[in-house]
Formats: sequence, structure tokens, C-alpha cells
Amino acid sequence: MNEEIFEVKIKKREVNLIIWLIPIISLIVGGWLIFKYYSSLGPLITIKFKNSGGLEPKRSVVKFRDVAVGKVEKIKILRYGNGVLVYVRMKKEMKPFLNDTTKFWIVKPQIGLEQIKGLDALLSGPYIQMYAQPLRFTKDKFVGLNEPPLNSTILHGKIFTLIANSTYGLSAKLPVYFKQMKVGTIRKIKLIKNGKVKIIISINQKYANFINDSTKFWNVQKVDISLIKNYLQISLPTLKELLLGGIVFDTPDKNDELTKKIFKLYPSKIAAFANKLGDSHKYKEFLVKFNKQNYLLNTGEVIEFRGFNVGYVKSVKSYFDIDKNKIISYAVLKIDIGAFGENKNIINKLINKGLSVYIKPVPFLNSATLHLVFTNKPYKYEIINGKIKLKAIYKKETSLLENVNKFINKLNTLPLKRTIENLNSLLKTTKPALSKALYSVVNLSNSITKLINSSKINKLLMNMNNLTKNLNNLINTYSKNSIFYKKISKTLYDVDKTMNNLNRVIIKIDKKPNSLILGD
Repeated sequence: MNEEIFEVKIKKREVNLIIWLIPIISLIVGGWLIFKYYSSLGPLITIKFKNSGGLEPKRSVVKFRDVAVGKVEKIKILRYGNGVLVYVRMKKEMKPFLNDTTKFWIVKPQIGLEQIKGLDALLSGPYIQMYAQPLRFTKDKFVGLNEPPLNSTILHGKIFTLIANSTYGLSAKLPVYFKQMKVGTIRKIKLIKNGKVKIIISINQKYANFINDSTKFWNVQKVDISLIKNYLQISLPTLKELLLGGIVFDTPDKNDELTKKIFKLYPSKIAAFANKLGDSHKYKEFLVKFNKQNYLLNTGEVIEFRGFNVGYVKSVKSYFDIDKNKIISYAVLKIDIGAFGENKNIINKLINKGLSVYIKPVPFLNSATLHLVFTNKPYKYEIINGKIKLKAIYKKETSLLENVNKFINKLNTLPLKRTIENLNSLLKTTKPALSKALYSVVNLSNSITKLINSSKINKLLMNMNNLTKNLNNLINTYSKNSIFYKKISKTLYDVDKTMNNLNRVIIKIDKKPNSLILGD
């Protein structure tokens, strides 16, 4: 068997470029997509907040003019210090808006009695609100705000500042009313150095022109009961205002200009429109010592001068004097000395005129009103803790109730019953004379009738003569020396005196109808 050996020739295989074309193209496309992705990415910024406010990575967004312009990438809790650091990937076109004008704050849903705010946040969760002006990219690190910035453009309204002695129970986000319409919002309330309360409000732009220098602001969430000039005044807010609370304003002079930067917030409408004395207001503290009606002295009581409010009681401190066996009170009064003039020596002039303080109790309201009076008798005053001590005076006044009681007592002491009995007795005594006189009058009448009919003049003259004699006898019976004349004169005098007293009471009640309750 012959074995044949065959030579195998190996032929080199040609490379098929078509097979490699697909991955090359895929690589190029992938690289392009990667390049496009990274080239389209906006800047990564960080925002420091006090807390996350419910933000979620990969879900929560950043909104600018109601458009989503960024997304939260991650949230990092700061190891040192308080707060969290939120990493946000912004869109590329937002790069010019990242500068010193940029502001960020978290928007969360707010549900209240009046309305629901941030409804979109209720459905999609909290988000970051952004405000900025397009300039150029200058920064990528920011500090977030706890609330929207007090900017007229951002809030779409005008910002006003109010100063008050107290918060009056107000809080941020409560409404501001004008003509019972909501026209603004309380934005911020804070305590300032002088102990006053500063309240920042924003008024919608279309209503801001209703505010000028004559505008009055007051707290609305209360039923205001005040005693002004011995008259009880009551101011009732609407049910909506009473439930929600807030601030109300009104503008008496629509033609006035707006030059004020700061307005005063009054505790009530009655206080806002109370009469003011003088053009300027300059308050100074005084001290006064009371040892009567101490229990009626209350902090905040109004100080009046001839019907005008010129101050209030800042504080009252009382103690028991064991040696004198009485309670003594020291009250610090804040008095508007500007109401009495702009003279530099006005305080000395007031003291030289005998400026004193009179406390007038109002038992029905369990309080008192303080009145400044001038006695025209200068006195030496003390200065205690830098405060001038004013003189306290007390007047003994008789109330209308006491006058009514005195009138009733006098009325009871009148001898009306005995006078009437004496009058009846005298009438019985003089009955014959009266009867005779009346009989003569009847005869006269009959005679006149007969005269008209028959012209008997002689008989008429005789009857008239008889009537004259009888009347003379009757008059002599009731002479000034008679018992009847004296008794009836005394009775008429007592009745006249009583009616005069009653007339004074009626006039008093007519002028001051509430005086029977509140006193004279």
C-alpha cells in the first residue's frame, strides 16, 4: 500500500471590515452621547439650609418662575455646625442666574382657615424656590433662606414697617385687611432693642396706593371695649377677622401723600382714631404715689387731659405700709409732654402750673381713669430714679346715684298725706261759702239767659251784686292769715322744691344716660 503524502496549503483569510463597522459606530455614538450629556450638564451647586424641609434626592426640584430648572442630587448632614448641605444640579441655561442676586428657600404646603398655599408642594412634595437676576456666573455656593425674602418684586407687593408696643397675639402669615378684603400678609415679627415690636407687612401692588401718611393700622382679633369720656364704646370685628386675626388699616384722607417709612400699630380701632393733642409726640416717664383706690390701678390705663389721651400707665407697684396701716401704690406714667408744647422748659412750666394727677374710679368696670389737672399752685417735687414725682389729688365727688337717693329721701320726708288731709278739712269748713258762690254763678248764668231773652237788666245787676258780695266773703275767708293759706303755701313750696330737684336729675340723665351705671 502506497502511502501518498499531500501537502496542505494554508491560505490567509481576508479581514471583513463590515464586521467591525458596527462596534466602531456604536463607540462613536456612545462617546458622542457621553460628550453631549456632560457638555449639557449645568453647574453643580450647594445650598446650606437649617434643615432639609422634607426635600428628597433625585425627586425634589428647583423652580424658577414656575419652571423646573434643577434637581436635588444628594443631601448631606453637616458634621460640624447645624444644618444640611443640599447638592443641586442646575440646568446649563441657568448658569447666568447664579450670582449675588440669587436667593433660595424651601416651599412647603400651608393649610389654614382662609386658604391653602403651596398646593403643588402638597402633591409633589416640598421644592426649592429660586429668585435671581441674569448677570453672569460668579458663585456655586449659597445659603438658603428660612422664608421668602422681603423684596417687593418677589412678593409682588409693597413692603411696610409697623411699630407696636406688643405683638397683640399676631404672628407671621396672618392677613392684612382693607375694607374687609385681604390685601396683604404679615411677613415678619421681631423684637427690637428699645423693647418695641417690629412688624413687616406686604401689601399687594394694586392696593398699595390706598396707603398714605393718614393711614391707621390696628389689630383686629379682639372685641374692643373702651371707656372714653365716660361713654362705653364697643368695636366688633367681622367673624372672619375674629377667627383668623390679622391687621386692618383705613385711610381717612385719600388725598394725603405717602412720606412715612414707619407706621404705628394700634391695639384697636378705637385707640387708632382717638383724639390727639398737639402736633408732635414726646413721651417722658413720671412717678405718682397713690394711697386711695389702689385696687383700681391697672397697667395700660389711659391718662386723659380734658378729653384727650396724653399717656398711659406703664407699671404699677403696690406694698402694704404696716406703720400707716394702708396699701400704697407707685405708678410709672408715660405722658406725652409734646401735647403741651415744644418749649424746652415745658416740664418746669407744667409743674409751676400745679400739674397733678387725679384718679377717677369706674367701679362698674373695676378700673379707673387718670386725669391730669392744673391746680395753679406750684409745689416742690422729688426726683426718684430719674423720674419726677407728680402730686396726686383726690376730689370728693357725689355720684348721680347718691343724688337720686337724697332726692328720694327728701321726697319721703314731705308731709304730703297730712297736707292733703288738712286741705280736705279746710274744704269742708269753707264748703258753705263755696256752695253759695257757685249758686250765685248759676243764678248769674240764668239771669244772662233771661236777659238775652227778656232784657231784664235790673235782675241781672242784682244777681251780680250778690255774687260780688259772696266772692268777697270767700276771699276774706282765705286771707294770708288763714290756716288754709299757710298750709297750701307750704305744700306748694315743698312740691316746687321737689320738682326742681327732679328736673336736675332728669337733665343729668338726659346728658349722660350711662351715669346711673358708671357714676357721675
